[in-house]
Amino acid sequence: MNVSETDRRRLTDAAEKPLRSIVIVPGVDTEELTPASRTGSGTSLVFVGSMSYIPNVDAAEFFVRDVLPLIAAEIPDVTFTIVGARPSPSVQRLAVDPRVRVTGRVDDVRPYYHSAAAAIVPMRIAGGVRMKILEAMALGCPVLSTTIGAEGLALTDGHDLLIADTPHAIAAAVIRLLRDRTLRERLAAGARETALRCFSWTAVGQQLEGVYESIAGAHT
Repeated sequence: MNVSETDRRRLTDAAEKPLRSIVIVPGVDTEELTPASRTGSGTSLVFVGSMSYIPNVDAAEFFVRDVLPLIAAEIPDVTFTIVGARPSPSVQRLAVDPRVRVTGRVDDVRPYYHSAAAAIVPMRIAGGVRMKILEAMALGCPVLSTTIGAEGLALTDGHDLLIADTPHAIAAAVIRLLRDRTLRERLAAGARETALRCFSWTAVGQQLEGVYESIAGAHT
């Protein structure tokens, strides 16, 4: 089985002989991860992930170096919180910027999503599926991701999240999000609906049951 259609294509292309593969995208606990009233200032951004993982390190450095200054030029009180275990030395150094906070490991990521105006997924290197996007969607936190960050999830730009790739495009999308509460609320609602419909344990379980039934049927 593969976790995304993109992974399936890559494995199939690399295989020396034809492969029979099935895509089952991971799910999230949508009963545990539920929306809550936003508690932040409306100018706070969050990025969640293991901060010793090279793609996450690169994403954090890229955002702070190339994107955050563009946002701050328009929204001076913007903040960026980096949440995740084992932050590398280079990630820790990002907190030299007074707009940046590096938490290290936390017991519960939900308060950080609830206090953020938006979750940022500025990945430039990736594989598999970014569970951080599914978590944010289930929690009703608006998401801004790069194309690579959202790869393999078949999400709709403008309904489930916003997608942008260059520093200026990402900054413009974030500024739009921070200034437009109605947009944030619409994205949060769309993301939650998609999370329930496509990525809940119930939805994923139904896909798995279908796979097992097809295998069992082939051997009866």
